[in-house]
Amino acid sequence: MSIKSLEIQNFKGISQLIVQPDGHNVTVTGQNGAGKSSIVYAWQWVLGLDAGEVRPIIDGYPVLPTTYPNVSVSFDNDVTICRVFHGSSSKYYIDDVIIPSKAAYLAKIAELLNTKHVSIFSQLGQFPSMDWKQRREILMSMCSVKNEDVLAKNDEFVEIFDKVDRTGVEEVRKALKSQQKICKDKLQAIPYEIKGLNYSQKDDLGNKEKLNEELAAKNEELRAVEAKIKALQEEATPQIDNNDKIQQLQHDKTIIWGQVQCLQTRRDMLRKEYKEVANATPGICTHCGQAIPLETFKAKQAKKLAKMQKEGDEINAQLATYNEQLQDYEAHIQKLQDSQVHCGPDNSSQLLAQNLQEKLLLEREIDRIGQQLELIKEQDHRSARIAQLQNQQIQLENTMNELNIQLQLLKDFQQTKCRLIEQNMSSLNSLIIMLQLEKSKIAARYYWTTSLIVPRCRLARE
Repeated sequence: MSIKSLEIQNFKGISQLIVQPDGHNVTVTGQNGAGKSSIVYAWQWVLGLDAGEVRPIIDGYPVLPTTYPNVSVSFDNDVTICRVFHGSSSKYYIDDVIIPSKAAYLAKIAELLNTKHVSIFSQLGQFPSMDWKQRREILMSMCSVKNEDVLAKNDEFVEIFDKVDRTGVEEVRKALKSQQKICKDKLQAIPYEIKGLNYSQKDDLGNKEKLNEELAAKNEELRAVEAKIKALQEEATPQIDNNDKIQQLQHDKTIIWGQVQCLQTRRDMLRKEYKEVANATPGICTHCGQAIPLETFKAKQAKKLAKMQKEGDEINAQLATYNEQLQDYEAHIQKLQDSQVHCGPDNSSQLLAQNLQEKLLLEREIDRIGQQLELIKEQDHRSARIAQLQNQQIQLENTMNELNIQLQLLKDFQQTKCRLIEQNMSSLNSLIIMLQLEKSKIAARYYWTTSLIVPRCRLARE
């Protein structure tokens, strides 16, 4: 960005001045007190910086102007900034729009200009008082090397060139290091997750295809039994209403009996687990690989045993309830059978009861096979997850290798840029030496010319 024009009104010792550099360098000359420094102060003041007393000065004293101090600057991008002094405060404008506060104005100026260099060109004597690191940075810019020049030295840098050119070397390095840490954390977590999934896998669940065949066969048998039951129900001699009640009670009794068997099975398993937990000893943690502290193990063991004891008590209470219900069903069925009046042969009723019992057993077997197939399905899901994690591990390892390659390229890029800067500094140093030699030659030539002219003048006078 360059300055198109600088307009100053009633500022210090300048009543009216318009400077139009149009993007070129401008040299201001004049006698002491002519206002050369005031132009610099005006530029400093319009940028929002302090410039001391800004009111017009006559005979060394500030006076109240008919027009307030006003400085405006137009840039080559058609942006105009302006600052006007009104008595005790200033008003700020950008493109004729008033800015509500000085802080907002300075923020806008920072967006328009390079704030790092504004103070150098707006405050007199700023550069010598700067920190040596800042001065070095500015001087190093004289020997700067463009990223395109580094790319021309090695075509492999094209892989990281866009990122470096957009955000800079340090930002790219931070981003690559961050990605590297994320990949490393994921790689460290994957083996533990795979180990946990493998721990839940079982080898004695049976063959999935054979179980599906067995399930299909059992369903076929169930359909045949249901057809027999339907035929027997259609052909059977009508019985009194008590017969339906007896069948319903027997059905309910069979269901409760099945629940009793399930609870007894669960109770036996719980007793076995209780003994295993009670006799267990501290082992090794599956996650960190260290021995589990005895106190922690005892606390967890006691908690688990208490939970098992509670569950066992609940099962015993439920079994007692079911046994009472079974006794009630037996008594009710016996009572209904004693009062039942048969209207035909009894063999059809017995056959129907046998088929109903067979149907119930088939339904239980189908449920058992279905549960086993569900366990196999869950195991297949775990196996698929293990395979997914293994593939993810390979991809993360490849990503880590790519990140290492990019970090190495970034290092080579920076080293190449440093070498080019050193070459530019060497060239600049050679240029300085050449100019010093040229200066010495010019000085020597001037000395000999003067020494030759002086004797001739003496001869002419004589």
